[in-house]
Amino acid sequence: KEVYEVGREWRVAAKVPAAPAYAARLLEYYPGTVFLIMVRRPESVLGSFLRKGWFSDFSLSAPIKTYPPYRCVGDVWLPWYIADENAEEFSRLSEVERGCSYFISAYSDILQSPNVLFVDYDTFVQSPHYVFDRICKKINGERGPKTEELLDRIKEPVKDRSFDWNEV
Repeated sequence: KEVYEVGREWRVAAKVPAAPAYAARLLEYYPGTVFLIMVRRPESVLGSFLRKGWFSDFSLSAPIKTYPPYRCVGDVWLPWYIADENAEEFSRLSEVERGCSYFISAYSDILQSPNVLFVDYDTFVQSPHYVFDRICKKINGERGPKTEELLDRIKEPVKDRSFDWNEV
């Protein structure tokens, strides 16, 4: 709380893909905080999950990453948000279903929050200046000396993040 009081007027930006899952709790701890959450298409997110193996059988047997945060229930390693009583059911899901479960749970507690501003990733990449100006208006922000240069650097990603539902 002491740090919160000192930094009340600060704006902090960070790329934290798991932030939506923690936002509800953080909003309780720090009332008045505004979260700007960049949302990608579910197909793109699932494509990333599959390539990274976050929800593979192998990850459940011995996590090779600490992201998303895992915890051990019996002999199964699960993402933090899976309740103990749902561990067995979650481990029986397919890798795609596990990814969908994570995606849904990450946003479920914050969808209606007035302190969460959702921004569509694809729209931002296509029109960064327009979207940035709308964000500034919403949060009472303004462009800084490097804004123009940074926005001009935004391009379509080179990574293939595609996912085909027909291949599931």
